[in-house]
Amino acid sequence: MNGTMAYAIIFFVLFVFAVYYWTRWRTKQELMFERHASKFYESIAPLLDDPDTPSGIVELIEFLNDIISDRSIASKILGHLLFRHKGFEETYDDAEDDPAVSDFLGRRKELMKPLMEAIVSSLVAMTYRGPVAGVVLRRLVFFDLARVRSRPAVVASELKSFFPDHHGGAAATAC
Repeated sequence: MNGTMAYAIIFFVLFVFAVYYWTRWRTKQELMFERHASKFYESIAPLLDDPDTPSGIVELIEFLNDIISDRSIASKILGHLLFRHKGFEETYDDAEDDPAVSDFLGRRKELMKPLMEAIVSSLVAMTYRGPVAGVVLRRLVFFDLARVRSRPAVVASELKSFFPDHHGGAAATAC
């Protein structure tokens, strides 16, 4: 009986430590989400305050705003990248061709930085919503092997095409 009790105590202590460290890690994840989400909201202010901002940029901001706090978004994006990657480059090329956006950013170069900050911040924030998929996404998508940010803007231009019916829910839940 003493041996069984000792194992039970050891198991209980290990369980408490595991719960403690998991909770601590998730708290850090939530704080990082909050930090990047705040940066997103700070960055979009000059874009939304400008009456000349093209509808394409406003729609992208609205879309990112709608999905930034979705707890399953990291898993959805990772699943899409792993299992439905065909056509990724084609969509990116099409997204670049919006003349209103190109013209606006050509005239208002000072708004390019807030736009890129908003995109990067929202994408990084989304990765902190999923405890496992988010870690994998940050390593596979947003960072190269040297952990230098390299591809968030490309991924941002693809997000909307991944979940075109997100507002309706059909395509978002399918991924």
